[in-house]
Amino acid sequence: MIASLIWLALGCFFGQNTPPQADVKLPKSTTSGAIVSGIVSITFEGGLHAYQNPPTKEYSIPVSLSVVGSGFKIKPKYPKGSMMSLGGEKEPAAVYGGTIAIPFELTLPKKLGKQKINLRIHYQQCSETQCFVPDDIDLSGWIEVKAKRKKPIKR
Repeated sequence: MIASLIWLALGCFFGQNTPPQADVKLPKSTTSGAIVSGIVSITFEGGLHAYQNPPTKEYSIPVSLSVVGSGFKIKPKYPKGSMMSLGGEKEPAAVYGGTIAIPFELTLPKKLGKQKINLRIHYQQCSETQCFVPDDIDLSGWIEVKAKRKKPIKR
């Protein structure tokens, strides 16, 4: 009986940390060495939020977007969060809630062909009263990288 109550309590506690949903949008194709634009969308479940990047408090773990693997360089443009008063804090903190979009620029390698881009979102979700263990979401997308067309020689 006691073990069942403990199991139920743990299930309720950990069940509150539903991972956010995430999606990436990339162009279908580009030329080698190009810089392309993309967007990562993240949706946090109602009642949960994550800290904006850059964070307003130095101890906060902000949402971050990175590329996994070599050959690609990413430059995210993090949106501004909403100020929120959290339990136990004297000052409000900037957070992301609901659905946010993180636009980014991605520099592609000179390698030709279909390229798989692996992205990682690092975040720490919190409710108004508690924060959960930081976690990652891995996403991937594909871009066809074509050779640059040579300009015709004018005679």
